[in-house]
Amino acid sequence: MSMEDKIKMIFDDDDLTIIRPLTMDALCHYDKNHYFCGNRYMSERFNDKGTVTYIFIDKINGRVESFRRLINNDILDSNENEVSLDDVQKNLKDYFGVDEQMTKKLLGSNFFNQLRSFMRNEINARTLENADSLILRVVNNDDEEPKISLDFNDFDEFLEKIGLDEDDVSFYNWVSSRRWEFRTYDSDYEDMKEGYGPFWHFDEENEKKLEYISSFLMPKVKYEKSEDYFRQIFRLLYDEFGRYMDDIISTWTDAVNEQMNDSAYVDVNEELVEYFKKVGLDVDLNREIVKLPISEILKIYSEVGDSRATLKEILEDYFENKKGNLGGWFENQYDYENSRLLDMEQLNRKWGDTLDTIIEKMEEEGEEYKRIYELYWKIKDKYDFRKVHKTPKDPNLFFQVLGIDNSTGKIQVQILTKDKDGRFDRDKIHEFDEQHFNLFLNQPELFNILDEK
Repeated sequence: MSMEDKIKMIFDDDDLTIIRPLTMDALCHYDKNHYFCGNRYMSERFNDKGTVTYIFIDKINGRVESFRRLINNDILDSNENEVSLDDVQKNLKDYFGVDEQMTKKLLGSNFFNQLRSFMRNEINARTLENADSLILRVVNNDDEEPKISLDFNDFDEFLEKIGLDEDDVSFYNWVSSRRWEFRTYDSDYEDMKEGYGPFWHFDEENEKKLEYISSFLMPKVKYEKSEDYFRQIFRLLYDEFGRYMDDIISTWTDAVNEQMNDSAYVDVNEELVEYFKKVGLDVDLNREIVKLPISEILKIYSEVGDSRATLKEILEDYFENKKGNLGGWFENQYDYENSRLLDMEQLNRKWGDTLDTIIEKMEEEGEEYKRIYELYWKIKDKYDFRKVHKTPKDPNLFFQVLGIDNSTGKIQVQILTKDKDGRFDRDKIHEFDEQHFNLFLNQPELFNILDEK
């Protein structure tokens, strides 16, 4: 057999020859530096099923390059190193003047033809599975059309391909695991400080408990459901029973997050399933597996018109043209809050237990506790805490009430004087019972207050 019979001529002009060697002898005749030619014991790879080799010969300077495409569409150079089609196209264009479309026609993916061979029963499912790195499994059941399961390695990549931005991909992943933090303890604490939050969702029994508690803490203020009232009672409760108020806030935060995660998961899944149905995709979101009927893939190749594209390339083109109005979930995440979906009975049961503990602790103090808070409101109404006032008898002496010390029942007072520049000098904090506080206001000279230790 002559050497001409051992090759297939692909292209030949004055500058360039492209041949396909059909035997190892032909490969080594035209490219004696090929890896196989120095390692004859590996020559069986040359004849691997679905493998094709092309030799590019520059007639001007004698340069020779060989590239081999495997059945899985990987490309190997003459040293058997894997290279990308993009790099091969650039190399052959720069050094051999080969048009990029010619290179793709020769070395591009053969997956389209392998699909057709599978449909004609010329190759089996295992061979097709090895034909493209994106394929996880070929599902070929007798009772349904053959499908290909795709493995994107990173499911986020797939979600981005169908049109979701980075924020929505992250949002989808977190709500799928029910761990997106819609609300935080800090944000709910700030809400309660401003008169919002759990108090508005107390049932009748817990409202009565809160009203009873407020009779101790705010004896002069009538109980009512208002932002101003809840703002006042929360601040007093938190100062006195911070640990238990933390429990009330955390219970609320956890419940709202659970409800919002559940609602978001249902919503985004429904939107994705509707999209997949519209574009012909069969997606198992729980296992992050994408399935496509083989007939649909063949149709996509036909629509795109590039039979040498890899499965990944053809799907990228497919998704680009099929992107729907998906997403916006991250931006509109607070739309998923719906208090009607919360288990208010369970929440109120937990809140009620915490309120019972607060009541027990307050009742242990009995009348002394009530007396302290009666004094609290009496002084607060008259002087407003932390506001600077002049003493009635001495225009150069100022004071501000800081609060009531619950352990002693005494009024905490900061004494202030002005320096020559009109700025306040603050003395240490002093404590008075109600009688001595009034005496200080009207006869401060009786107290060596600025010299007290």
